Amino acid sequence: MTKLRDIAESCGVSVSTVSLAMHKPHRISRAKKDEILRKAQELGYFSKNKTITRILLICNDFFRTYTGEYYNRAIYGILEVLHQENIVLQILENFDTPYEQVYENNGIIFVGKVPPEYLDKALDFKLPFILCGHPDDQYKYPAVHFDIRRGASELLEYLLSSGHKKIGLIIGSVGGDADFFYKTITGAFREALKRSQLNNADKLLEECSYNNLQTVEIALNKLLKQNPSAIYCSDDHIAYVAYQILKRWGLKIPDDISIVGFDGIVTPPYLPAPKPALTTVYVDPILLGRTAVAQLKKIILNPQNAGPKHLVLPVSLRIGESVKRKR
Repeated sequence: MTKLRDIAESCGVSVSTVSLAMHKPHRISRAKKDEILRKAQELGYFSKNKTITRILLICNDFFRTYTGEYYNRAIYGILEVLHQENIVLQILENFDTPYEQVYENNGIIFVGKVPPEYLDKALDFKLPFILCGHPDDQYKYPAVHFDIRRGASELLEYLLSSGHKKIGLIIGSVGGDADFFYKTITGAFREALKRSQLNNADKLLEECSYNNLQTVEIALNKLLKQNPSAIYCSDDHIAYVAYQILKRWGLKIPDDISIVGFDGIVTPPYLPAPKPALTTVYVDPILLGRTAVAQLKKIILNPQNAGPKHLVLPVSLRIGESVKRKR
């Protein structure tokens, strides 16, 4: 068990100086304080009793993440477990934070897509972490996420088996980045059409911006010029917006055009419920949050036997009434 004396000897300071760094940090220099706290973390002082008392939750944009219909449910799952286990939660909307403000946490849950520099900082701080919902592009770090590829493939196979040969895709992006979701869904789209000997995938793929859902109308307008029989929206929020646009244009779903979504989120309060019922792939964000906490605990308490680095959660196809079966 690491003691204050061990930290003092490693840093070449007195035990009283280590105690000041822990309890009265304003009385010593920031550089010396950070050195002592980092060494304490490295020696396992803060986890000496193998108990988890504090978790840090970080989003790149907490307000947007928390008020969205998807990750807010994942955060609910996280909060639910932490409350049941009496674990204190610290929330940061970014990671522009000095070590002295986070060192008492046992680990970090990064929710949604976060910049690579956040992960570098967590490594530098020697704080265990897990990525909730969005793995890093290189698949290097522990993550919990859904089986997006399988869900996208099953949805596309359903459209193809329903007789649709010309399928358009509206894919959401943030800042034009081709992230994990973008690459996975567009990859599944191209593969499914290629297997069906349809080589028009790139002509039937349009982007919209999550930061400006008015771009859904632009993407939809471009796709309809290609006369697709079905539109695949990369998430349900985009599909709900597309419903309203198609209705305004006088097009009936599914008689005039079929439409599908992905994720099974509840309809936002500012949009009417989709009629007819949307065909989509259902995921459980609350389960995502709960699983992220459980896996992080394993990483903290027993990093050598924490199980697979990536936990991939199941998805399920939910067939509604928004797809027309063509003969």
